[in-house]
Amino acid sequence: MFQVLEALASSDPQVIQRSLRARRAIYQRDGADPLLIRELDQAIASLEAGMTLSEEQSRNLDADLSTQVGH
Repeated sequence: MFQVLEALASSDPQVIQRSLRARRAIYQRDGADPLLIRELDQAIASLEAGMTLSEEQSRNLDADLSTQVGH
């Protein structure tokens, strides 16, 4: 769980990538919406390619965190 939270305080692409992978593993385990998992996969692929997250990717991932109340 710490890896998921770690990215909130970091702009390091490697830290963000670890966080996204941890979130993906949790979502996969919990049977999350396949569209959410696909969004995470696309963000991870962008970071692996040396790119930064697009504004849309960042918004979508931030929105997901803000809807996790009670999850």
